Amino acid sequence: MKKLLAVLFVISALALQAQKLSFTPFIGIKAEIGTGEGAQNEDYAYFKSFTPRIHVGLSPVLLGVNLEYLKNKNLYSLGIVHGDQANSTLRVEYFEPFDSPYLSYKFNRRLTNYAGYNVFKVPISYKRELFTIKSKAQREDKIMSVRLNTGMNLLFLRTKGIPVLQNPISYGSSITLLGDTLYPVGYSGHYNRSFSISFNLGLDFDFYVKNKRRFNLQLYFEQGTYKIAQAAILFYKDNPDFAWGGFATTSRGSSIHFKLGFPINFD
Repeated sequence: MKKLLAVLFVISALALQAQKLSFTPFIGIKAEIGTGEGAQNEDYAYFKSFTPRIHVGLSPVLLGVNLEYLKNKNLYSLGIVHGDQANSTLRVEYFEPFDSPYLSYKFNRRLTNYAGYNVFKVPISYKRELFTIKSKAQREDKIMSVRLNTGMNLLFLRTKGIPVLQNPISYGSSITLLGDTLYPVGYSGHYNRSFSISFNLGLDFDFYVKNKRRFNLQLYFEQGTYKIAQAAILFYKDNPDFAWGGFATTSRGSSIHFKLGFPINFD
């Protein structure tokens, strides 16, 4: 009898814990944050390079799932993310001559290179409820809760056997004001780093139906810690086999995330 009671107690405890567990698939997008750019070659003062500080529109759709445990106002989460990238966007502008090198000083050659390096991500999160909004008709029923979203991400990258510079894009050739022929080529690259971490800070908005979480919106900033990827444009002068100079922008995987989740409660 004691053994049976002990088994029933364990089953009851597990059932109680299961009510606090949720399985949350989500879909999301992000805007990458520019983290730096290479210096221009001093031989040519009319080159200009820049990195968009916030760049939207080229990231793939993020898909993933979180396993979440809710205890009082605290929510703990462990998940996986597919489709994430460390993204870099670089733009370079420079002069090209017309009839004479003295006739025009407007930028008339513009190059853009976008590079994304695939990352397998494991997010670990802690979320603290800040406040809730309840129904006026049913005072005990939650409509929405707002949580502080904090956490870290484990980033896994496959670099073995992949060249540091890859996926070359040719922009043709151009003759400079000094009469040199330049061959610009764009590359995506990485830093031979197979593991990195990043940190999150933002807000979660949970929407309830009959006191159960049904929809979850996440808006947060992710800060990377190590250089992961880069977009580069190298210039080959006169000789297409020798890189004379170039520009690069680096990425730590920093970005602004917007995600929509659908919690499935274990009842």
